[in-house]
Amino acid sequence: MQRFLVKSTLDGSEVKLPALAARQVATVLRMRPGERLVVFDGSGPEWLGELTEVGQVATVRLLERREPPNASRRTVTLCQAVLKGEKMEWVLQKGTELGVAVFQPILTERVVAHKTQVSERWRRIVIEATEQSGRTVLPALRAPVTLAAALGAGGAQVLCSETERSATLWSYLADGAPDVLSLFVGPEGGFSEAEVLRARDRGAEAVSLGPLRLRAETASVAAASLALLAP
Repeated sequence: MQRFLVKSTLDGSEVKLPALAARQVATVLRMRPGERLVVFDGSGPEWLGELTEVGQVATVRLLERREPPNASRRTVTLCQAVLKGEKMEWVLQKGTELGVAVFQPILTERVVAHKTQVSERWRRIVIEATEQSGRTVLPALRAPVTLAAALGAGGAQVLCSETERSATLWSYLADGAPDVLSLFVGPEGGFSEAEVLRARDRGAEAVSLGPLRLRAETASVAAASLALLAP
């Protein structure tokens, strides 16, 4: 069943879909009045609804309120060094599907794409992945900050480093990792030695993702998967 994020708070009897979603319903999906779909406003619950108007405007009559599915017990902030083009978009998409709560892009020594703002394309990718995956709460997508600023946010922080040889993310999680966790993943080329030392000095745990060298986007999804799916 098709799912759509709406801008209005779902506290009435009907809701209008955003313009982009209305066009998709009418011209791409070719849905008709009477067909059912799911809408949510990003705050938690979702609603089963029925289309009553399709065209330039799409109106949905709300039928049944549904509680959100059970989420991971661990709340994960993914501090991903900004990657080039489609690689960053892939991380945002797959991280959303896995259940990442917050995306915090970071700027590090080896970052090539020095973005300082969140692009509209990034926002759209996160929204579409939320709709597709069945999530009802939209992940937070923050503006890029320096590594130092992200480390300054405090809390439990884990930095994935290819130079770490003993501690692994799996062992860190198995030893009773906290339920609120920030994961730091580097850019193409990884974190520099100075950055790893700086992170350790700020209280972050440096961990390995295994003996093989992973691409930055692969490392990000692997780390998020472990943190969110491990018991």
